[in-house]
Amino acid sequence: MTDYTYLYANDTARVMTCSTINEVSDGLNMTVEQANIWFDNHSLNLNVSKTKAMHLGTAQRLNNNVIDPPITCNGSFVENVRSF
Repeated sequence: MTDYTYLYANDTARVMTCSTINEVSDGLNMTVEQANIWFDNHSLNLNVSKTKAMHLGTAQRLNNNVIDPPITCNGSFVENVRSF
Protein backbone atom coordinates (compact mmCIF):
# COMPACT_ATOMS: atom_id res chain seq x y z
CA MET A 1 0.00 0.00 0.00
CA THR A 2 1.23 3.48 -0.88
CA ASP A 3 -0.26 6.65 0.58
CA TYR A 4 0.20 10.26 -0.55
CA THR A 5 -1.15 13.51 0.91
CA TYR A 6 -1.80 16.60 -1.19
CA LEU A 7 -2.62 19.97 0.39
CA TYR A 8 -4.11 22.99 -1.34
CA ALA A 9 -5.37 25.99 0.65
CA ASN A 10 -7.81 24.47 3.16
CA ASP A 11 -8.36 21.23 1.21
CA THR A 12 -6.57 17.94 1.75
CA ALA A 13 -6.51 14.98 -0.63
CA ARG A 14 -5.26 11.57 0.40
CA VAL A 15 -4.38 9.21 -2.45
CA MET A 16 -3.77 5.53 -1.83
CA THR A 17 -2.80 2.62 -4.04
CA CYS A 18 -3.73 -0.90 -2.95
CA SER A 19 -3.85 -4.37 -4.47
CA THR A 20 -6.97 -5.82 -2.83
CA ILE A 21 -10.35 -4.54 -1.64
CA ASN A 22 -9.39 -5.52 1.93
CA GLU A 23 -6.29 -3.31 1.71
CA VAL A 24 -8.49 -0.49 0.40
CA SER A 25 -10.97 -0.79 3.25
CA ASP A 26 -8.33 -1.09 5.98
CA GLY A 27 -6.11 1.57 4.46
CA LEU A 28 -8.84 4.14 3.94
CA ASN A 29 -10.20 3.75 7.46
CA MET A 30 -6.68 4.04 8.88
CA THR A 31 -5.95 7.09 6.73
CA VAL A 32 -9.16 8.87 7.76
CA GLU A 33 -8.45 8.12 11.41
CA GLN A 34 -4.88 9.44 11.12
CA ALA A 35 -6.12 12.60 9.42
CA ASN A 36 -8.77 13.08 12.10
CA ILE A 37 -6.14 12.75 14.85
CA TRP A 38 -3.91 15.31 13.09
CA PHE A 39 -6.81 17.74 12.70
CA ASP A 40 -7.77 17.25 16.35
CA ASN A 41 -4.18 17.84 17.53
CA HIS A 42 -4.15 21.14 15.61
CA SER A 43 -7.55 22.31 16.91
CA LEU A 44 -9.23 21.67 13.57
CA ASN A 45 -12.30 19.63 12.71
CA LEU A 46 -12.68 17.10 9.93
CA ASN A 47 -16.05 17.86 8.35
CA VAL A 48 -17.30 14.36 7.55
CA SER A 49 -20.26 15.76 5.57
CA LYS A 50 -17.77 17.33 3.13
CA THR A 51 -15.45 14.31 3.11
CA LYS A 52 -15.77 12.08 0.03
CA ALA A 53 -14.14 8.84 -1.11
CA MET A 54 -13.64 7.97 -4.77
CA HIS A 55 -12.36 4.58 -5.88
CA LEU A 56 -10.40 4.48 -9.13
CA GLY A 57 -9.23 1.48 -11.09
CA THR A 58 -9.73 -0.52 -14.23
CA ALA A 59 -13.33 -1.14 -15.30
CA GLN A 60 -12.88 -4.84 -14.58
CA ARG A 61 -11.64 -4.25 -11.02
CA LEU A 62 -14.31 -1.66 -10.26
CA ASN A 63 -17.06 -3.93 -11.60
CA ASN A 64 -15.81 -6.84 -9.46
CA ASN A 65 -16.32 -4.74 -6.33
CA VAL A 66 -20.10 -4.48 -6.21
CA ILE A 67 -20.07 -2.63 -2.90
CA ASP A 68 -17.56 0.10 -2.05
CA PRO A 69 -15.86 -0.56 1.28
CA PRO A 70 -17.41 1.42 4.15
CA ILE A 71 -15.26 4.23 5.51
CA THR A 72 -16.09 5.74 8.89
CA CYS A 73 -14.94 8.76 10.85
CA ASN A 74 -16.15 9.47 14.39
CA GLY A 75 -19.00 7.01 13.91
CA SER A 76 -20.21 8.63 10.67
CA PHE A 77 -19.92 7.09 7.22
CA VAL A 78 -17.87 8.86 4.55
CA GLU A 79 -19.78 9.16 1.27
CA ASN A 80 -18.47 7.11 -1.67
CA VAL A 81 -18.79 9.00 -4.97
CA ARG A 82 -18.24 8.10 -8.64
CA SER A 83 -17.39 11.65 -9.76
CA PHE A 84 -16.40 14.89 -8.11
